[in-house]
Amino acid sequence: MQNDILNQLIKIGAPSNFEFSFQNNLKQELSKFCETIEIDTIGNLIAFNGDQECSLMITAHCDEVGFIVKYIDSNGFISICNIGGIDVSTLECLKIDIYHGDSIIRGFIAKRTIESARTLPCDINELWVDIGCTSREQALERVSIGDFATYHAEDISVFGTGRIGGKSLDNRVGVYICSQVLKQVNLPICFVSSVQEEIGLRGISTAITRIKPLICIVVDVTFATDFPGCDKKKMGEISLGYGPVIPVGANVDRELSNIIKEIAVENAIPYQIEVNPSSSGTDARTAQISGKGVKTGIISIPLRYMHSPVEIVDETDIVNAISLLKLVVEKVGKSLDHYNHNRV
Repeated sequence: MQNDILNQLIKIGAPSNFEFSFQNNLKQELSKFCETIEIDTIGNLIAFNGDQECSLMITAHCDEVGFIVKYIDSNGFISICNIGGIDVSTLECLKIDIYHGDSIIRGFIAKRTIESARTLPCDINELWVDIGCTSREQALERVSIGDFATYHAEDISVFGTGRIGGKSLDNRVGVYICSQVLKQVNLPICFVSSVQEEIGLRGISTAITRIKPLICIVVDVTFATDFPGCDKKKMGEISLGYGPVIPVGANVDRELSNIIKEIAVENAIPYQIEVNPSSSGTDARTAQISGKGVKTGIISIPLRYMHSPVEIVDETDIVNAISLLKLVVEKVGKSLDHYNHNRV
């Protein structure tokens, strides 16, 4: 596995609606082996491996959770609001990066007084960001209302038995997996690095409208439940290092899901099952019901501590997901006439 590439992917700040820089960097990387790449109006990157009239699409969202500057007080302290789902109780004492034009400004989310912490619920409106300024005027020389921010970007940590930790592994790990598969297969498929997933699965809808695929395979992360406090009766049993996750339920096509499982078994690729009785909470929810409907499958990577700056995945799960997705794409890609004939 090429940790240097994944490291580059996670360090680029790109919360929902601020993915432009990330997509341009990804476009440069993919252009080394992909001739046709476009970025649509909403910001999705669409890379074609061969014919643009392709019926098989793989996709992973590139946006991360983040923040946006909404107010600066007279003493130069900054108020922020969240972009996407963030557990506010984890924010105190964290470092964040505020993106102001071409500059990245370091900020520190404050620690409330002990008395405030005891008497007030943790609310993002009760927190503030310190960038070392003493007045609103001084702060406005460094940041602006509307600037976006992310958890502080650091190199990924590889530790323990092949564990990888860092910010925005949700879902840069999915982008990494799809890009590696796109590089390896010799079939007419397209890869979509979708945007605005974290704020309502928005970007994928325009991509489906543009491409009109018969089949879409979504690569994303899912909640690992192998740490203290997780109710496995409620959340199921998903562990790091035990293989990629194949969801079952209404959000995935049964035939396609069975094919993914069969390929895993035939090739001795370990996998885990996740039950999604209604929605997976991924781009698959939108993809499946877009246009005339799309046969949709999901391959997920177990991830601990989602939407935090210390997300953790296992390297072997990523390697196995690349192998599995490649084999699925090769099998399904050679059988598109079957799917087209049987399309309702």
